[in-house]
Amino acid sequence: MALKFLSKTMTTTSIILLVLLHISLTNAVNPLCAAVCVCENFEEEGFYKVDCSRVYLSIVPPVDDWPKNITHMDLSANNITALDFELSHDSVQVLDLSHNHISSVVQYAFGGLSKLTYLNLANNKIKRLDDNGFYGLDHLKSLNLSGNGMDFMPDGLFYNFIGLQELSLADNPLVHIDPIHFNRMINLRWLDLSNVDVYILPPNLFHTTGQLEFLDLSANEFYEVPTDALRSAKSLKHLRLNENALEFLAKNSFKKLQTLEVLELNNMDHLKEVREGAFSDLINLRTLEMKFNRHLTTMHPKAFEGLFNQSRPTLQELDLEGNHLHSLDKDMIPCARIAKFNVQRNPWNCDCTMKWITSCELQRLYAADLRYITFQIVDKYLLLPVLQY
Repeated sequence: MALKFLSKTMTTTSIILLVLLHISLTNAVNPLCAAVCVCENFEEEGFYKVDCSRVYLSIVPPVDDWPKNITHMDLSANNITALDFELSHDSVQVLDLSHNHISSVVQYAFGGLSKLTYLNLANNKIKRLDDNGFYGLDHLKSLNLSGNGMDFMPDGLFYNFIGLQELSLADNPLVHIDPIHFNRMINLRWLDLSNVDVYILPPNLFHTTGQLEFLDLSANEFYEVPTDALRSAKSLKHLRLNENALEFLAKNSFKKLQTLEVLELNNMDHLKEVREGAFSDLINLRTLEMKFNRHLTTMHPKAFEGLFNQSRPTLQELDLEGNHLHSLDKDMIPCARIAKFNVQRNPWNCDCTMKWITSCELQRLYAADLRYITFQIVDKYLLLPVLQY
């Protein structure tokens, strides 16, 4: 009867926590591990994981109920709406609060988690964070804030993040990114700024992030490549510019990005033309994806000029699938020196101008619509392709 009375006056979560508290007083078993969460102690690997995901919690369980030697706490996919008290624990290194309904985070919410290295707050409802929102996280290496609807970041939000290596701000309507947000992230290596509604980047944005190797700028509003900002990323190796509004690529589009090894330029509905020397400055480029750009019809014969010189690293993988290309110049790409060459799903003109492609090593050529072309002489003036399947 008492339990029925409580169910009418208290939340389900509160009842669970009271029951667990009773268990903790009568047994040696940790209260969270006794009935709600799955607890696994990997002593040889040196971590203790508590999985409290998908158990309909509406509040964060009191930290006093967390196991003393816990290293990983998973509270994802619950109904938590706020972080309204300071979390304090001596051993927690990984905290996952993603896929909740958190809309407010109190100042110093993580101030007592001095050993935390990974924090996941993705897919919540956080629109604003205070300057001191991440106070105390001096050892944090990875932070995920994607999918929160954030439209503003205070200047001092990331002040403590000298050791941060990975940061995702994806899927937030930030519109404006200021260099001050990254000015102390000297160890940042991986940054996701996809779908943050930016259309321009300050030229010195990455001036202090000298270790940055991966950058995702997909699904934004760029009408031209933010070349000046990218040039400030002196160690950049992998760049994603998918789903932007670029209309053409020109000689200066990737100027001085000489450390870049992987470039993705996919799913751009406005891209129509690749001009002379567009990729010539990318002397270390090894993989280029330029796929599913449905209006891309023109590639200049010298778009890759200089990339295949004997004295310079060569392009190893080129993926041109699903564009609107009709022809490629035979001198543009020495396909025999490419490990992967994909030209599928383009409306090719299967005439003499494309005959050169049949000399490519077929095990390296991905071209279902061109792969087995043979040319049959109908008369001395006309060559027609015969497709063999």
